[in-house]
Amino acid sequence: LNTFGAASIPSAATPTPIFHLDVVLLDGSTTIFWATSDNSTVTEFRVLRSSSSDVATARAMASVAVTQANEYSVVDQSAAQEKYFYWLEVSKADGGKEVIGPETR
Repeated sequence: LNTFGAASIPSAATPTPIFHLDVVLLDGSTTIFWATSDNSTVTEFRVLRSSSSDVATARAMASVAVTQANEYSVVDQSAAQEKYFYWLEVSKADGGKEVIGPETR
């Protein structure tokens, strides 16, 4: 499992503890997995995707609501044959955002 720090934190908020961000090929689709130990300050997760390793070119491909669960996943069925880079954007209750990644399979 990989541990990533925040790529950018526009506010002085405490980073969300993300234990891992993994991208794997499963059943012909790319699946993005992540886990966190504390969702209490998170309002939303967004998975960003780009064919480049530059986050400035990334576009949101999925929005994930925060639940009581600490493990999340998103399936990218269109990426089976392509190489993409993925980031996790974490939106905070205080208005701050945190970007974690990139990760690729």
